[in-house]
Amino acid sequence: MAVVPDPVTFKVVAFTDSAWSLVGGVGGNDDTFPFASPGDFVPALGPASGDWFYQASARVAVADFSANIGTIKLHNFVPQVPVSDLVLSGKGKDNEFRAYYSTAISDSGYRPSAAAAPLSGPARHRTVTAALVQATEDTALYRSGELLVLVFSESYDLSDQNVIVAPSTGGDTGVAVYRTSNLLIAP
Repeated sequence: MAVVPDPVTFKVVAFTDSAWSLVGGVGGNDDTFPFASPGDFVPALGPASGDWFYQASARVAVADFSANIGTIKLHNFVPQVPVSDLVLSGKGKDNEFRAYYSTAISDSGYRPSAAAAPLSGPARHRTVTAALVQATEDTALYRSGELLVLVFSESYDLSDQNVIVAPSTGGDTGVAVYRTSNLLIAP
């Protein structure tokens, strides 16, 4: 974890207008579609101490849709607001050794938040959304100007909520940083 910078600042390029609810996991007894294990790259925080925690069926349902697919993409009712700079801090790792940051806040005090339709009933799941960002400094993991993806996730134990509120101090929300294909550099 020594090579993971903390704190680190990114310039926000864009937020997605969607959230994904991930019900299935490697501990489940159903196959998920279209991804075999949709949460592989998403930190499991809070009551979910590992991917085995998501051991339910792949049935995912909202008000007017239900299927045994394990993952559903939902439109954000409360979209994330574009900000110029976002500071991540409080690095850590989950029980599956995925690095994440526990705090995300802009210079103006905004914490990225998103809310989508709730599930039809309580379920163990993770709600995920993403942002495209640009690195503002060189680190051991990426270069200044490189485009990266931030994955915001909230872990739930028997809840119907699909809400992500980036924490100001810890919690069940985490932010993971991933490189883009071909190591894209923005001008």
